[in-house]
Amino acid sequence: MFCHIRFKACRKCGGDLSLEQDQYGTFFQCIQCGAVWNETDTRRAFAPTPQRKSVFAQEPVLVK
Repeated sequence: MFCHIRFKACRKCGGDLSLEQDQYGTFFQCIQCGAVWNETDTRRAFAPTPQRKSVFAQEPVLVK
């Protein structure tokens, strides 16, 4: 049996998503709140995002 869980990935409550499958297809379902995310939703949600420039990546400022 295959068990795939994405921890803290639910967009609704921040809970854990479990990969499920039924006669209609594959989907993620939140273990905590029961929200269901289909294949289209999960592609958008888990797509790699462009790297954002961090505030902490700047040169350090020396204070005298």
